[in-house]
Parts: sequence; structure tokens; C-alpha cells
Amino acid sequence: MSDIRKSPAHKPRLAARKRVLFGGKIVHGDGAFSLDCTIRDLSDAGAKVTLGNRVSIPAEVYFIDQRSGVAHLAQVAWRRTPNFGLKFLTRIDLADVPKELGYLARLWNAGKSRQ
Repeated sequence: MSDIRKSPAHKPRLAARKRVLFGGKIVHGDGAFSLDCTIRDLSDAGAKVTLGNRVSIPAEVYFIDQRSGVAHLAQVAWRRTPNFGLKFLTRIDLADVPKELGYLARLWNAGKSRQ
């Protein structure tokens, strides 16, 4: 019997992902820049989002899930424009956000009023 092993580059997912089609926002620059995105896959550990074809984002961003009222500090894990894979670092409840991140709650509330 052969000894078949997974390549070291293959890492199993830590959290089950779910295919979705929700609206979200990518925010950076202390709220100075915000982009609407489409959430394609979502898990407790990260998300796959779609942005415009010519959009670039920094290595760390805030990700707002418009539907759930949760934001995450996220690290860009991979880029295949227009899709980006995000790894969640910190979860932020937008109903009880720290004062210094108040701009995230304002962006979330503005998005709710447009739905």
C-alpha cells in the first residue's frame, strides 16, 4: 500500500464555510475608505468577497457583514481579482462598538438604511 500524504501547502479549513450572497463593506484608513463588496462564502474564520475588477486593498482591513451587524479586523489571505479571501483576526459587535471604531457602526447603519 502506498503512503499518500497531503502536500504541506494544503491546509484543512478550521471552520466550515457556507456559500452566501450577502452585502458587506471593506473599510480601511480609519474609515476614510470604504468599498461595497459581495460576500460569497462565509465562516467563523473568514470570508470570500468580491470587489470591482480594478480594486486593490491593503493587507489588513475591516470587514462589515451588513446582515449580521458584525465587523471583523481581517487579514487578506489571498487575492484573485476581483475575489479576495479574508482571514478574521478580531470580531467586533457593531451594536456595542468601542468609541475609536465608531465609524464602523456609522457605516453599518448607513448601509442598513439603504436596504
